[in-house]
Amino acid sequence: MLHWLMDGSLRQPLSFWARWRLLGPWLVPFCLSGLAALALAVFLELNQQRAEVRVRQAWEAEARRAIGLIRSSQRLAERVDRMGFRLRQKLEQVVSRGGKGAWSVALVRREAARAFHPLIWRAVDEGVVIKRGRDGTWQALPWPGAPPGRSRLVAGVLADFVTLAQGEDLPANRLEALKVRSVGLFGPVGEPLVLGRHQVGHLTTVWYGGKRAEILWDVVMAGRQPIGAYLFVFQRAPLARFQPLRRALDEVAARFGPRHLPLLVPAGGEVSRRKIVGPRRRRLPSDLVPLIRQIRRSAPAGRLERLPLERTLEVGGRRWFRSFLHEDRPWEIWIVSPVRAADRLTTHGRALGVGAAFAAFWLAVGLAVVGRGRPLPIPMRVSFTALFLLMGGLPLAVFLALGLTRLEATLDAAIQRARQQGEETLVALDRQGGQALRDFRAAGQALMERRSVRAALLADDPRGWAAVASLAFRLFPRFHSQLDRLLVFPIRESATEFTRPGAGPGEGPLAAAGLAASLKGFHDILWLPPDDPQHGFVLSDRQKEMETALRAGFSQVSQIVYACKLQGEALQISPRERFFRWIDILTRHGAPARYLLFQLNTWSLVERLLRSGAARRVLARPTDRFLVAEVTSGGIRPLFPPAASAFWRSAEGRRWFRRLTDGATRDGGQDGLEATTLWLTRRAERSGPFVLGAGLDLSAAWEEHAQGRRWLWLLTGALLALIGWVGRVVGDHLIRPLGGLQQALARVGEGNLEVRLGFARADEIGHLARQFDEMIRGLRQRRDLARFVPDSLEARVRGQAGPTGLEPRLEEGVVLVADLRGFTTLAEAHPPETIVALLNRHIEAMTGPIHAEGGRIEQFIGDAVVALFVDPGPGQPGQAARAAVRAACGMRRAHLSLQAARQAAGEFPYEMGIGIDGGPLMVGALGGDTRSEFAVIGPAREAAEALEARSRAGAHSRILVAAHLWPYLRAEFRSTAGPDPDCLEIILPESPDGVLPR
Repeated sequence: MLHWLMDGSLRQPLSFWARWRLLGPWLVPFCLSGLAALALAVFLELNQQRAEVRVRQAWEAEARRAIGLIRSSQRLAERVDRMGFRLRQKLEQVVSRGGKGAWSVALVRREAARAFHPLIWRAVDEGVVIKRGRDGTWQALPWPGAPPGRSRLVAGVLADFVTLAQGEDLPANRLEALKVRSVGLFGPVGEPLVLGRHQVGHLTTVWYGGKRAEILWDVVMAGRQPIGAYLFVFQRAPLARFQPLRRALDEVAARFGPRHLPLLVPAGGEVSRRKIVGPRRRRLPSDLVPLIRQIRRSAPAGRLERLPLERTLEVGGRRWFRSFLHEDRPWEIWIVSPVRAADRLTTHGRALGVGAAFAAFWLAVGLAVVGRGRPLPIPMRVSFTALFLLMGGLPLAVFLALGLTRLEATLDAAIQRARQQGEETLVALDRQGGQALRDFRAAGQALMERRSVRAALLADDPRGWAAVASLAFRLFPRFHSQLDRLLVFPIRESATEFTRPGAGPGEGPLAAAGLAASLKGFHDILWLPPDDPQHGFVLSDRQKEMETALRAGFSQVSQIVYACKLQGEALQISPRERFFRWIDILTRHGAPARYLLFQLNTWSLVERLLRSGAARRVLARPTDRFLVAEVTSGGIRPLFPPAASAFWRSAEGRRWFRRLTDGATRDGGQDGLEATTLWLTRRAERSGPFVLGAGLDLSAAWEEHAQGRRWLWLLTGALLALIGWVGRVVGDHLIRPLGGLQQALARVGEGNLEVRLGFARADEIGHLARQFDEMIRGLRQRRDLARFVPDSLEARVRGQAGPTGLEPRLEEGVVLVADLRGFTTLAEAHPPETIVALLNRHIEAMTGPIHAEGGRIEQFIGDAVVALFVDPGPGQPGQAARAAVRAACGMRRAHLSLQAARQAAGEFPYEMGIGIDGGPLMVGALGGDTRSEFAVIGPAREAAEALEARSRAGAHSRILVAAHLWPYLRAEFRSTAGPDPDCLEIILPESPDGVLPR
């Protein structure tokens, strides 16, 4: 196979089927590449499965947020409050970036149009915007189309509302004037202490211009200072047409796009298309109702399962998520989303693309092989390395895919564990808060079960009340709780407040007035007979003002009634502080005599949460974060870290504020992954109006994941390099002997037969080396034998002319005869060793030029050399003559060089002569069956020998050429007249002039 893959030595074109047979060896890398593509496809499929899990989790989180949005839209006031809160946040962000100069009516109108639903924004009949000047005064900004006089009056009222909302008190005369203006503008509900202090950021029903309307006002802060305020007046009729649930479906469909289709489905009964409520601009698919029916029923063969609550199910090419709208409303919220087939097709497309790339590559290679008709000349060193990489890359690809999958699964498991841990922590904190409220209520009940306490409270002695308060402050810690304040409201008397040392200031006269008015309303509703008004509360003037405000529209009475039914409910009475209250009532003769309010400060509850084991575990890790915020009217108020800390002014703090705000307006928990931090938020369900947040640092898991990936890639690269190195070593083990064989062949081609491989190997290469050495040994023997065999005989035998190739035949050729002068005299005058050495050197020097010109040495006759030059083919006469003369000139030059060397060595000189003639020659074996000799005979040889004998008389080069050959030589050589008219002597520049020695 390697021969066919790597050998480029085939040069003969192959037949059609032979060309296609060359493709056979390429099937091995093709199959390996296919397996590698399959491994890559498996890896991509595993990655796709993990990606689908992440997409499904993200989709489920979005579905939960959509359900929370739909649930929060059931009440119009809550919906508009949430929109207004987001508007205020956006305005504060714009002002913080652009400064006080950015505050304008155009800014408020633009951002309000974006924050409010279009139908709600179109219902804005009038607006007022005020701006705080450098001197601290407020100035009104003109609103397009608003009456100027009324706008200035509303702007003045709004400026005083801002002062009250900041917790500041107005002088009595200014407060009285504000009351007159506010009631005149907004009707009885325009009580400044209610509308200006408690209804900031809330939609409030008023009488405006003699018509029923809704107003919403809020303050925009720049740091800790108010920079502006706005007030919107909504027409009542458009708001009455606003359908919150349907609008919420439209908003979810617009926000999440085609990813989510929100539906309201009746909780019971048969489902029909008319009963399903969806977004206005989204057409329901035709197969939606049958699928819902199938999901609700148990499907046959278990192919479909009943959709569980708060779970994701994939049926019919769609994802389904179901939850209940509300416990008291028989509707289900269904979130439906099509499962995009492009996700899986993308993965399969990648795998198919990789496989197609491999197939195209090998197809191009195969077509190149077929087109060339011979294998590709790829070096074996490259091919061995490539084959090893292909064979080793397959298991490495599987190893890498499994390793990356394992690392991703480990990271996902770490994130899931952290998410579960965070959720358990937040649930545990919520449970701790709920337990704190239960302990708070249990401590109050234990206190009131004592007869002595009830007797002391029913008595009219305040000292007994103080003793009960002191006992209560000591008793509550025994129940793992805490009491911050105790308020005693006797009928027809003013309230008395007892505060625990270190609990902070009390609620003040305003809060006491509000509580007194609320309790009076509660007392009048539930206890006071219609015909007996004498046993009701006796209120002061301020308490009467608060009662008027409550009866005009503020809902504090209903909250007090609800608090009495569900003790421990959180009520906001003062703008600065929030309490958890447990209310008890002491009766005398069947009628209420004392109202008791046990108050727990919000921060006290938060401190208990921070002391819990779950919070300590989070706070013990410096990289993790725990946050608590209180849900207030129109937003949240950070409790931990404290609102005044620098954390909330940082970029991270602003992000957390947005997350907690979003979590406060949603049901259930939310989570997300930002960089290496997993954040979770959860609206408290047991501990009160809190939103809890936790940020868990996963940098260790991410670093472990990244380090694992680095080590995995490093190990894979090292193994791949090792495989390549092994392939290179194996290739070298096979190629190095072949390289030695190639070099030996090159040296043999140059005529060097003294090479020997000598590989001591027991494999095929060792066998090949031994055969090569045997071949070289035979060539050396042949070379040694060829020294005694004429070249013509060797050529005849090689050509196999005739049965034996040795029969005599007639050839046209040129004979060159060279001989030494006075060789007999030299042989007699010098030792035989000297003469033999002289002959060997002379013959070796003469052989080279003859072979260089294509001549064949026919005989060595003592000191004479007989060479034959034959024309290469018909139509080329004279080429053999020119080659013979060139060889003679080369022999003459070699002779002169040899003589110069001998003279320099102090050896005796000698002379030579050359004769050249041409014509028909008889070439072949002469003799009998037992003895034969290869000979070249004919007139041309005899004439050449005669010319060599007469060359003694030459005066220049002593190279005599027959005269009939001169026409072929005149263009290349110069000559002079020879000793006889039938010959010429070649002139060489190297030959000495004058008479040469005989």
